[in-house]
Amino acid sequence: MIVLDKFPLPPTVNRSYENRTVRRKNGRGFAISRRKSDVLSAFVAQCLRYRMANFSQVMQASAKMKEIINSGDFIDVECLFLIHRDKMLTKGVLRGRGPDKSLIGANQPKGTDGNNYVKGCIDGLVKITGIDDKWFLRGSFEKIPCEDEENECAIIRMTRHKLRAMRDLSNLDFLSSL
Repeated sequence: MIVLDKFPLPPTVNRSYENRTVRRKNGRGFAISRRKSDVLSAFVAQCLRYRMANFSQVMQASAKMKEIINSGDFIDVECLFLIHRDKMLTKGVLRGRGPDKSLIGANQPKGTDGNNYVKGCIDGLVKITGIDDKWFLRGSFEKIPCEDEENECAIIRMTRHKLRAMRDLSNLDFLSSL
């Protein structure tokens, strides 16, 4: 297993790009172009600073990833996102009076879509390790609440993944019920 901890928390896919409306050269109508946002550019800079601050750890991870690839296997990427509690969970509302007072709706999930962070993490890995993302066969995530925004980060775990063939699917328990 390869672990990179305290990796910068990437922006969501929604915040990574912005649309820009520009007038066409012929003067007729407008075209929409998509470009990297300033938020994405700042994340890329954070990744490069992370690489410099953790150079030996990143180089070891890169070497292990190359070893996995050279053996003919792929890489699973598991991202643990430490996200400030207020961005992830509702605080709730106090209802009632006196001894009947209760907290309603606390700790309900907010709309922080972890899938939107995975792409940024993988793009950041590509930037600091030089490994093409075609070798990352599977990506998963878990959101973990943290108390301080300064502690927001990602922990990335990478493991070897052997490519499966269609015949391997018959061994999966959940398929027997279909």
